[in-house]
Amino acid sequence: MLNYRKQDTVRRIIPNSPYTGAWDDSSTVLTIGVGLFGVAELADSVSAYYGGRIGYLSLENTSRLSGTLPPGYPSTTAEDSLDGYTLAPTIGLEYHFSKRFSIGGEAALAYTNIEGDDGSSQESTATTTNIIFRYMFQ
Repeated sequence: MLNYRKQDTVRRIIPNSPYTGAWDDSSTVLTIGVGLFGVAELADSVSAYYGGRIGYLSLENTSRLSGTLPPGYPSTTAEDSLDGYTLAPTIGLEYHFSKRFSIGGEAALAYTNIEGDDGSSQESTATTTNIIFRYMFQ
């Protein structure tokens, strides 16, 4: 499992005023992990799998306040860097429509723990669902 995502957003923060300040956000997320799964054949082309994934997370965020701001309100930049880990017990079903291709669906309960450079930490638990298309190299 290797996942890289970059996301940019702009948020307006001073509605209904002559000032046009806005936050420009830029986020980068890197996830590297592995999974270990058992497989149970349910029918000719249908199988269930169960197991889990463990991964390393790295998040970088930069926010800039800019635009026409009220007098005395400085433009500013905030940068956050966080890293941590995730654990996700997972179950799924898979239909093999040929020897090399399959489609499946899975559900996971993902626990995430991340810490910032400033010593702050965040924990979360969430359910995730995925639709997966696979190619087998066998």
